[in-house]
Amino acid sequence: MAANHFYDIQEAAALKISKIADKGDNYAYEDVVWHAWEKIPRPYFPERGATATAPRYSIEREAYRGSARDPPEHKPDVIVVRIHNVQQAAGQRPTAIERDILWIECKAPTHLKPHGWHNVLGEAVTRLNAAHPDREVFLILAIGMKWMPFMWDPFNPFPRGQGLKMLKDNGQPWDDEIDGRIRPVNMPNQRHVNGRIIDTTRAFTLNYWDADANGNIIHLAELQLLEALFNNIQGRIFNGANPANF
Repeated sequence: MAANHFYDIQEAAALKISKIADKGDNYAYEDVVWHAWEKIPRPYFPERGATATAPRYSIEREAYRGSARDPPEHKPDVIVVRIHNVQQAAGQRPTAIERDILWIECKAPTHLKPHGWHNVLGEAVTRLNAAHPDREVFLILAIGMKWMPFMWDPFNPFPRGQGLKMLKDNGQPWDDEIDGRIRPVNMPNQRHVNGRIIDTTRAFTLNYWDADANGNIIHLAELQLLEALFNNIQGRIFNGANPANF
């Protein structure tokens, strides 16, 4: 478990999160969201291994691996947490087996509407299908100050007709069903998913500064949920590896 919290004011992540809030909900660019989420996971995924061959992590801003016919699919607005399992023989340079374990899909604050969440989840499905058709990957959708966690699970998809649906702006579900490989994370307090319904109005916040009359952080439980998610991911064993061309 990390000794520091991403929302500690001493952390760069805290400053980057504040920058998102400074820009406001009408800000139409993704840069501030990338910058924050590139910093947020760092206390929980150390870049330095305990030994020369111990696992270590990298947090990278990645281009999509989608259709070459659609250049926007290659725009680098996903943050990837990647584990590196290192192999080293005496007198030789080290090599590593790499594996994406978490994708964070980032969008500008102006997308912070139900149809914006619907679109970004659709993009994530397209690109995860291209990059990881046979590997589990945790997924965070991040729009402005809000976030929602999911699991990309090609091995245990929901049967057709039993998958998740997302509520529209009018509070009614979209007719189309979310790809069955998108599942809720197996953790408590997943308030944004109720049965089969994803309610984007119940997305979690990164707001760490609002406090009650006693000085307690109002949204502390949501911040701690994100930390618990990171700890859950770090504690898992992931099978498979990224292809050599990644």
